[in-house]
Amino acid sequence: MMNFLHKLQNAKKTNNSYVCVGLDSEFEKLPESVKSYPDPQALFNNLIIEATKDNVCAYKINSAFYECRGADGWKSLENTVKGIPENIPIIVDGKRADIGNTSRKYAQAVYDLLGADAVTVNPYLGLDGIEPFLNYEGKCAFVLCHTSNKSSEDFQRVSLAGGENQLRRDKNAITRLFELVAHKASEWNKIGSCGLVIGANVPEDFTRIIDIAPGLPILVPGIGAQGGDIRAVVERLRGTDFTINSSRGIIFAPGYDDFAEGAHRQTIALKDIINDILANR
Repeated sequence: MMNFLHKLQNAKKTNNSYVCVGLDSEFEKLPESVKSYPDPQALFNNLIIEATKDNVCAYKINSAFYECRGADGWKSLENTVKGIPENIPIIVDGKRADIGNTSRKYAQAVYDLLGADAVTVNPYLGLDGIEPFLNYEGKCAFVLCHTSNKSSEDFQRVSLAGGENQLRRDKNAITRLFELVAHKASEWNKIGSCGLVIGANVPEDFTRIIDIAPGLPILVPGIGAQGGDIRAVVERLRGTDFTINSSRGIIFAPGYDDFAEGAHRQTIALKDIINDILANR
């Protein structure tokens, strides 16, 4: 079985794309045209997948939009996963992590039950909460490093004690909490495959994070509806293993009578923008 990183690289090469489509398919926002069907959420997603599968490198599924619907939502999640082509990796965005025995069950749910290739995880509990996800050979745990939400600075940019004095002695010193997360993820990558989640709204910190954790794959949310600067992001991530996610800006693209056609066009537009930036220094 192909591991996540090889699968991701093959999809990028085959589809010439760095775009991940986020299937954040909030049930209340689904178009009326699908609501009369037995599983409207999965139908909506599968039509999006069919329209975009030749122009993406991954799909990211935010489990919250399915879990909130109970058994019906879980079935929609399973039916969505079944509709994703085998050659396209699946990232479950659940931001999981807990004490070890609980994380083992979270990992079992996303990897064994759903068949996902990767999952987003929260580093706050340290290695105990992450290691069960790393113990699955060929999978990848994307660690939340510097996120795109407004209150991320409450913790992520907090200065560490003694950081300024240490920085004067060592240009590579770890001085802020998000830098420490990147450093730890780089260490955990020796146990199993780790990646980093870095929001598109903090491109000024990309270079610093890459210096601390070179070679780790990077998942970038915050493009599209959240307004991240695509050019600033791509310029700073040039030469790294990055993947740019867009969710609402693609699946709920405004101005289209046919939502699948809208998703198709928006995916190609984002793909072309990224490729044009990479082609022109």
